[in-house]
Formats: sequence, structure tokens, C-alpha cells
Amino acid sequence: MIQMLKKAGSAPGTLIHLGDKKLENVRIRVIDYSPDSIVEEELADIQDVASFKNTGHVSWINIDGLHDVSVFEQIGEIFDIHPLVLEDCLNTRQRPKLDDHESYLFIVMKMFYINKEARSIEREQISFVMGNSYVLSFQEREGDVFALVRDRLRQGKGKI
Repeated sequence: MIQMLKKAGSAPGTLIHLGDKKLENVRIRVIDYSPDSIVEEELADIQDVASFKNTGHVSWINIDGLHDVSVFEQIGEIFDIHPLVLEDCLNTRQRPKLDDHESYLFIVMKMFYINKEARSIEREQISFVMGNSYVLSFQEREGDVFALVRDRLRQGKGKI
């Protein structure tokens, strides 16, 4: 509720995380791939993603943890992402959607998990910004359904 009060009255595009903090620290992972090669790295600093912007390959930059607004400000500058898109990434109450921007697609979707311990169904928002040579994915927590996609990339199986 307090987060919604912070957002009320703010200008459109104001970056405020709306949701629960599900990780202590933001985790940044990169898979830079082409038909011939793959490089995987975990980055300590968001500024390091700039080196993956124009590698000539496809760079998949995955960010786990949405609570650090400065990460979104910096990635927005590096990849020239509109502030309203970044605002939607940070708002975990966003509805699923697809927006076509001039140089990228923006996708918001929900993933559902079964929490066996709590005997409940939990949801997580995942957002994607997909450009010509990059994919940015933003998740509330670590772990997802994309492990099989990453394995296919590592094994060089099929077109992705």
C-alpha cells in the first residue's frame, strides 16, 4: 500500500518499484550467442552490460530482482529504452501485454508456480525488451522456465 502511495501523483515514467522485494541483491546474467559460439557471464555491475550491446551476436541479458531502480535507469540509458517501458517493468501489477516500439518489442507476462510448502499458487511478472541483437529479461526472482532454452543455446540445438 505504501508503494502505491509513493506512485500516486508521480509523473508518467517515474521509476518506482511496485511489488514485493523477492531477492536481496540484483543478479545480472548474460548469454552472448551466435550459431558458432556462446559466452556466459554473471556481471557484478550493470554498466558492464554496455559491452554486450553491439557484439555482432545476440546478447540475452537477464536481470533477477526488480527492486533496484538505479539498475533500470542505467539499462534504460544503455539500450535507449523509453521510461514508460521501464516503469511497466517495475510495476509487478502490470497486465500482460505486447507493445511494438520502433526499435524493440516490449512484452509483459505472468509465470505461475506451485509452492508445495505453502500449498499455494504464486505468480511472478516477467518482462522482455527484444531488440535486433539483444534480449533483456527482467524477473522478480531467480529461477524460471527458461532453463531448457538456455540448455538449447549451450548445446547449439536449433534456431532461437
